[in-house]
Amino acid sequence: MENYKTIHLFSFGNNQIINVEENNSVSSEQLTKLTPFIDYIKTLAPSKVVITDYDVIHIFNEDTVRYMGEPTENRDDKTSFIIQWKKFDKTTLNELVNEIYGIINPVTTTTTTEIIVETTTTTEVFVETTTTTESPV
Repeated sequence: MENYKTIHLFSFGNNQIINVEENNSVSSEQLTKLTPFIDYIKTLAPSKVVITDYDVIHIFNEDTVRYMGEPTENRDDKTSFIIQWKKFDKTTLNELVNEIYGIINPVTTTTTTEIIVETTTTTEVFVETTTTTESPV
């Protein structure tokens, strides 16, 4: 898993991942690991919390995950909660972070193929270069 300081998962589109050197943004539509992470975090909600869709989830590396749910009609309902870092399994979080970094820093591979054609009088060399960019996830 890459190093990061903070991740902000917004329900309305782009998400931010912030580390010491940079601040990047990734669209929720690109993230296949986002829903499993959110579903897992919801399972950790205290019993007094009314689970609603999230407005934003703040992830502070090695500190807390803060689930900020959308309010209900009853303003007394508690829809947000905090999970301490050591109290949850990081598997789905690691998968999400790896996916985000795979989108931000895709791997580019260049393949060069040389074809040599020899006849009795000439030798010709044809070079074909193929470049592909893909996420490592």
